[in-house]
Amino acid sequence: MAAWRFNVKRTNLWSLIAVAALFVPTQGITAPDVIGTASARGSMRVDGAPVVSNATLFNGSVVETDKATTALRLDNGIEVKLATSSNARLYRDRMVLEKGSGEVMPGAGGFTVEANHLRVIPDQPYSRGVVSMVNTASMNVAVISGGFHVTTGSGLLLARIQPGNIMNFDDAGGQGASTPTSITGCVTERDGKYYLMVPGGTEYLLTGNVEELKHMVGKAYKVTGSPDPNAPPNSNTIIMTAHERAAKGYLACPIGAGAAGGGVGTTTEVVVGTIIVGAAAGIAVGVYESQQSSVPPSP
Repeated sequence: MAAWRFNVKRTNLWSLIAVAALFVPTQGITAPDVIGTASARGSMRVDGAPVVSNATLFNGSVVETDKATTALRLDNGIEVKLATSSNARLYRDRMVLEKGSGEVMPGAGGFTVEANHLRVIPDQPYSRGVVSMVNTASMNVAVISGGFHVTTGSGLLLARIQPGNIMNFDDAGGQGASTPTSITGCVTERDGKYYLMVPGGTEYLLTGNVEELKHMVGKAYKVTGSPDPNAPPNSNTIIMTAHERAAKGYLACPIGAGAAGGGVGTTTEVVVGTIIVGAAAGIAVGVYESQQSSVPPSP
């Protein structure tokens, strides 16, 4: 009889535990934020762990390639090809490139690539281009289709790049040029407003002494100033504090469309803050797909 009572009590105890487990709060338990997959014809590292062939990507995952390119496919339709010997951190809406090169595929409209404190943004859903880290202070942007524009972290437009062109962005000061110090371009007037146009088609709305601006129209000037904090977002409005004529022969005004659809000449440099924007030699091409000749065994 005692044994029978003991078994009943034990049974009731486990029943209570099972029922109580149903009421354990789950607010603190969240599912991993999966954003897509990475696949390589060889090995790679994802969040520091060696992986062969395929891996799941989470929001903020770090992908490192070795001798094989890696295809990154996000659940929102974004596709990126990471070149060999590259390193990047992936999020749903952007990729932070820390080393090497990454190719943004068509369908990546609105997806941003960040590198060297700058942002590379597709102009069209079908835009395709390659962002390459030359070193810790320099990067190239090669546009294959659709066009891209490059801004500072604060949103100041540095350049628009048309298909077939390559531009280099050299951050000499290592700070990403949150504010400009000088911009060299041609001063134009349109509808009573004054603009500074730089090679490649980027233009800045100039505010300041109107009489001075009138006499600058049609000539090349180096304008010193800073973004207008009261201007609408992305308006590229510069408050002019000083100006001087550009060196003779440095820039011909007015700036034409150019043979490459608005691209810059190979000798042109546009200085914006500590950022030097210039043309880079070569033809815009995609990331060459590579695979390892032999796949190392899984650890």
